[in-house]
Amino acid sequence: MSPTARSPENAVCAHVRAACGLAAVLMGATLALSASRPLAEVTAVGHRKLRDCVQVKAGKTTLVVVPSWAGRISVLDFGAGNVVWTDPRIDGWVLDAKDAWSRWDGDATDVVRDDGKNQWKGLWLHPWPLVKKLQDGVEVASEVGKEANLSARRSYRLSDDGRKLTYAYTITCHGGEPNAWTIWERALVPAEGYAIAPVAKGGEFPNGWIVRDKAATVDPADRALNDGDFLVLKAGTIKGVGLAAKLRAGWIGVVRGDNALLVTFPIAKDGKYPHHNGANAAFFLNPDNLELEPLSPEVTLKEGESATFTQVWHWVDLPSTLKKDLPAAVGKWLEETSASLTK
Repeated sequence: MSPTARSPENAVCAHVRAACGLAAVLMGATLALSASRPLAEVTAVGHRKLRDCVQVKAGKTTLVVVPSWAGRISVLDFGAGNVVWTDPRIDGWVLDAKDAWSRWDGDATDVVRDDGKNQWKGLWLHPWPLVKKLQDGVEVASEVGKEANLSARRSYRLSDDGRKLTYAYTITCHGGEPNAWTIWERALVPAEGYAIAPVAKGGEFPNGWIVRDKAATVDPADRALNDGDFLVLKAGTIKGVGLAAKLRAGWIGVVRGDNALLVTFPIAKDGKYPHHNGANAAFFLNPDNLELEPLSPEVTLKEGESATFTQVWHWVDLPSTLKKDLPAAVGKWLEETSASLTK
């Protein structure tokens, strides 16, 4: 799925302004009501021409979350630069839900029905009005989306040293016929370095991955290659191309110099993954960024029921003896590290 450009309206509609105002009121209230010393420093800040963003600091790490953009991450800096890619062309945009399908950056999550229809509108550039301060982070929640009868909530929690972000995305059903949903995560990372993931080869995925559109190709071809039992990805394709993958373990690494962003997430061995022949992860290669797309297993929700998909983003130091230009060796080390972190 590649970004589609759309110009913002000249004026923000009244109910969007009201939602932003509510976010400010609630944020101010929760900041004032903190009864004990927080584990992280949580403040309201202006950011990217938007007011009422939320900044969380712990250790050397700075996290900035944007309630006006469905509570998504705009900055995650572990002390070595922002690990998420941002698009300055959308700075200041705030759109009504029906118009909110537009450019995206940061972590622009999707919620998809099993038949690919009736995707929930208002997930990317539309305000989520409920903002709650946590001792170690922030929680942002939506109203009920009329198209899907769902509400959503994101929580972000930083560890004391700031080197681990626990990110949980929860959807709740508020009525209507039960539908089956997948939480389709989408984190965009800058073009530098490479991404690596452990693939399971066989069946619909002889190499562990496929190009999602059979008419498309990876150009140049070296942007997506197998190195042993790992898929290695780089940005810099001539045009965007989507991949689907079958991972044998729930982690994706992004190698940046002597460090790596290690994203871990659960894979349901017996779960149903209805998209792209059973893929449990997807990727999109762009000229200037990579999209990492862990998928939740399908869940069918009745009124009052909820489902949560949790990722943990770790900032790890790669051993000085590890040759970073040998992806298979890096992948093996990341696989061992992931296993130890998720015990």
